[in-house]
Formats: sequence, structure tokens, C-alpha cells
Amino acid sequence: MSNFHPPIAQSQSLFTARKYQEALKAMESAVATDPENCELLAELGRILCYFQREGEAVDCLEKASLATGSTALAAILANYVDSRRDLTKRLDLPDATGNELWTRMQPYWPATPQFVGNRISAILIVKNEEKHLDRCLQSIQGGVDEIIVVDTGSTDKTVEIAESFGATIGHFEWCNDFSAARNYSLGLATGDWALWIDADEAVTPESWNPIYEAVVRPHFGGYFTRIVNFTDENETTEYTHAPIRLFRIDPRIRFTGSIHEQISPAIDALAWPTAHLDKVTIHHFGYKPSEIEAKDKLNRTIDMLLIEIDREPNDSFHWFNLANVYSVAKRYSDSVDAARKCISLMEPNHMFASLTYQLLAGGLNSIDQADEAVDAALEAKQAGCFTILNQFELAHSYLLLRKFEDGLVAIEACMNMSWPDDMTGDKGIASHKSHVLKGQILCELNRLEEAGSCIDFALGVDPAFGLSKFAKGVILERMGNHSEAENWFKNCLSDPSVAWQSLKGLGRISFENEAWTAAKDFAWAALEARPNDKEAWITWAKSLEKIGDPVLMKEAYRAYTEKHGDHADVLTNWGRSLESQGDYSGAAEKYLLSTEVDPTSSNAWLNLGDILFKAGNFSEAATSYQNALQIDPIQPEAWFCLGNCCGNLNVWEAAVSAYNQALTIDPNHSGAAHNLEVANGELTAA
Repeated sequence: MSNFHPPIAQSQSLFTARKYQEALKAMESAVATDPENCELLAELGRILCYFQREGEAVDCLEKASLATGSTALAAILANYVDSRRDLTKRLDLPDATGNELWTRMQPYWPATPQFVGNRISAILIVKNEEKHLDRCLQSIQGGVDEIIVVDTGSTDKTVEIAESFGATIGHFEWCNDFSAARNYSLGLATGDWALWIDADEAVTPESWNPIYEAVVRPHFGGYFTRIVNFTDENETTEYTHAPIRLFRIDPRIRFTGSIHEQISPAIDALAWPTAHLDKVTIHHFGYKPSEIEAKDKLNRTIDMLLIEIDREPNDSFHWFNLANVYSVAKRYSDSVDAARKCISLMEPNHMFASLTYQLLAGGLNSIDQADEAVDAALEAKQAGCFTILNQFELAHSYLLLRKFEDGLVAIEACMNMSWPDDMTGDKGIASHKSHVLKGQILCELNRLEEAGSCIDFALGVDPAFGLSKFAKGVILERMGNHSEAENWFKNCLSDPSVAWQSLKGLGRISFENEAWTAAKDFAWAALEARPNDKEAWITWAKSLEKIGDPVLMKEAYRAYTEKHGDHADVLTNWGRSLESQGDYSGAAEKYLLSTEVDPTSSNAWLNLGDILFKAGNFSEAATSYQNALQIDPIQPEAWFCLGNCCGNLNVWEAAVSAYNQALTIDPNHSGAAHNLEVANGELTAA
């Protein structure tokens, strides 16, 4: 047939590739060109059935009853009408549309119609789920025709709860294989469709009518449904994805994969079409931090994925899942490695490509490699899978790199992007997290009023989001409103995601207000949470210095360097503290070491110059000031000090030049103005 009708061949090719919208457009164009062609009309009618436009499909059948393709079209429509009439009768619902289509279909009814059926079997595998199971079963009771619960070794009241809902109970000996257990549950099901659901999930009430509309269309093999995963205790942060959860029951359709099991490969192997149920939502409560910790889900999942990867090392889906779980476990370096491996293996335009690139960039941002994170975002753009996820991470990278203007442009572009219904990822990016990031960037640009408006908007969407509350505290701190900022920081201390940052904020405010003991205690608490945090170490040590505890202060700096190695800023502060106690040789040693650790640290060279000047080593001090000025020439004080060195060395022409440079940068520098007169006098006298 298709050899004589190239448009039909094109349409069927697109349809097989699951490019349903393109297939429909191709046939509509063909029919518009040749509206009397029966074969084209029959093919158009067939495709219309996959867009839930059965009434128009019957119109096509009536015009194309003699076409070769009319037999296949009539079979689809008869099965749909039969199933619809059966379901509405069982549910005692009026169905004028179904009755009309049934009447119109009678002249074209197949001689041997095949009724698929619409009974729904809910299938669950469970173990010790007494906390959640009642909520799950209540959400599906009355909506499905039977409930299949397969227990894998519960020791609590899980089975008893399932029995109270009239569930069919199966027992399966756990073998570290989710697919094996789910396939066992499928073997117990007697319905025509399977609704795959877990005990810590619940179907929303408004989902049932769309589910019924789906199961009366047996020309589909399965349906993708939106899963909303709550990832915080307040059920306000949502991570969404859309797997196939409703599908035809058939002996050939079975789950694969011991973990992160899938049903779609089996449906694809039969070339059965699939569709998205945009109005069906399943809530998942098992990704709350307390649930993950209680069940040790992360370690178990990682272990099982590593076994799968050992079996199938070139399966990109396993590497994607591993990158994802490593990210949740905050093992960011491992997540980066797994994401890169996934990208090297996955096909172009893979459904998880955008999210994988976001995992890569997010992991790099978390391990202080924001430059590489920018490259990852741009690589996603080149690969043609750049979405709102990647745009958000790009803006985050610019914030970390302190490229605030670039970050502002990037986050505003993100806020103008849409969130596709079938997108997998953190939907909070679209609802409020982009506003938080914009607020943080505006804060760094000192546009504090605008920053506050962004954060207030985000708090209106999700008042419990920790980063919003912390950012609010930072903005108030920058405004000088220390009292309110302190309250916001204290409000964040119960949120692990921002507790250590809030402790640092409290330390800064306490130090600013000369509450040295409180500053010391807050900084130390921050260090206990994040031992590598340089700012907290410095605040702690400087607080000890202000308190006047030189012994403990020295121990603080020594402990830092022993644990984390030499760091230029830490060494410089150590030198300052030694200098304040009169230990000039010790201070000079630390300043010199600081310049060796980081020769690009202008601050280290300046401090070394100062201590050398005090010791009367003017030539060496001049060299240190020159090194500092090569790194950062816009420092009037450094030019002034260099001039003083030259004066003490009786190099008055160089001194005059240095003082002039200081005054060019800061015309009000009184010391440079006075010494310039002296230097000019010395030149005149010479």
C-alpha cells in the first residue's frame, strides 16, 4: 500500500519513530492536497485515534470505507467504542458521545472484533511499609478493579493493612532484583491494564477521569504519568519525572533492570505507541530526607547500581541513575565522573540528556570547578539538549565565579524559559529557585532592594526553603540591619542545607558588633560542620586574637594548616596575629611562606613588605611592594609605602614617582602629599 502512496509511507515512518505530531501534520497536508483519496483518509483517521480525536477518525472512516487501510482503522475504533461503552456501563456513567460513535460505527464493525478490556490492576511490591501503605491504598481504592500487593519480607503490619483493603497478597523472597519482584506481581494480576505504584506514593483524586480515558484506548501500549517527588519535609520542594506507570497487561510486557526498573523497553519492542497523561499525578513521599535516611536508600541504591554497571558497563541509563544518586548523597566528585561516563555513552537527544548535563555542571559547581561547569552548560547547548535546567546551572556558575553581570543575564534568560510537562528535574527552578538565585546575584551587585524583592517572592512560594531564608539574612546584613539578619540566620540553623552558612553569618555579625566570644563560638560551630571552610577558620582565629588568647590562636592556625595544608590567606592572617603580639620574625616567616604558596596574592606581598620595612630591610621591602603592585596596581597605600622605601634608600627620583602614583589614585592621601614635598626638596638639594 505505502509504495503507491509516498505520503503514507512517510507518515508511517514518522509514526514508528514516535514522531506522532509530525506524522499527523504530514497526513493532514497530504489530505489537504488530495481530499478524495480514500487511502490517505484512512491513514489520517488511524493517526487521529492516537490524538484522542476518535470522532474525526470516524468521519475519515465513513469517507474511506473502501480503502485498504479502513480495516485497521475500523478495528481501532471498534475496540475503543466497545471498551468505552463497557467502562461507562460498569461505572454507571452517561455517555452520549460513546453511544453516538457506536451507532455510526455499526456499518463498519469488524466481523471478529477483539475486545481488549479496561479493568485496572494496581500492582505493588512492599516491605515494612505500615507507615505509608494505608495512604497509598486509600488513594486507589475504588479507582482500580483489583489491588495486588507482593510482600518481600515485612515484619510489621504491612500485610495486615493490605488485607484490610481486600488486596490479593503475594509473597516473594527478595533477591536484590526489583524487576523480578514486579514481574511476580504482574503474574498475579487479572486485569487488562496495570497501574504500577509504590507504597509511599498516592494517586491524586483528579487523576482518575484521565486514567479512565486512557484505558478505553487499547491502541496505546502504555502511558507516561507525572510523578511529583517531595524532597523536603514540608512537601514544598518538588522533583518531577514522568515514567510509564499505566500499561497494557500482556505476557510479553515485563520489567527489566534489577534497580530503577523499566517497563518501556518491553512496550517499545512490540512497537506499541505510548502517550503522556498530562492530567495524571502521583505524589511520592519517599524522597524526603527522613525517609531516605531511615531506609538507607542511598547506599542500597548505589550498591545495586554498581552491580548493574558491572553487568552492563555500556548502559548509559545506569550511569545516569548513578550520577543522580551520587548527587543526592552529596558525593559530587563521583556524580561528575558518572555523568561524564553517561554522556559518553548516551545517544543524541536522549530523554535524560539535559538532566545529565545539569548533574555534571551542578557537581562541578559543588567542588569549586565553576569554570568547567560553564563548559558543561555550553556543551549541552552544542549537543542540542539545553533546557531551563542547564540555563539555571549556568547562572549559578557565574555567581560562583563572581561574574555577576553575566550571571544576571543568564538567570533572567532562565526565568523566561518554560518548564515542559514531561521534563524531569527540580521544578522549583521554574517556580521560585530562579528568583532566589537572581536575588543572590543582585545582592552581590549591591542592588539590595531588588534582591530583597526577589527573595520575598520566593518566600511567598515556599516559606520553608532554606536558601531563601539564608539569602534574606545576607541582604539584611548588607543593609546593616544586623538584628533582623541575625533572626533570619538563627531561623536557618535547623536546616542542614544552609546551617553552616548561617553560622558563618552569625559569626560575621558578632565580630562586627565586637562580640568576640560569640563570634568565636559561631565560627567554631561552622567549622565543625564544614572543616574546610576558610572564612570560618579566619573568623575563629581573628576572634581568638581579639579575645587575647595568643596560645589558642596560634593553635587555631596551626591546626588549619596541618589539616588542610598551607593557604595564602590563612598564612597572612597568622602572620598578622603574630605581628600584633610583637613576634616580627615569626610574622615575616608566615608572610614569606604565603607569597611562596600563592605568588599572585597581592595581600601577602603587602604584608611582607610592611614587616620588612619595620625591620629596616628597605630594599627587600621595596621588592615586595613592587610585586604587590604588579598584581594590583590600583593601591595608593602600596605606592606610598614603596615611595617610603625609596626615600630611605635615598633613591629620591623613584620616591617622587611612587608618591605621584599614590596621589593620582587617591588625591586626598595626605601622607603621600607630605612626603612628596620632602622628596622634591631632597631632589632640589641634590
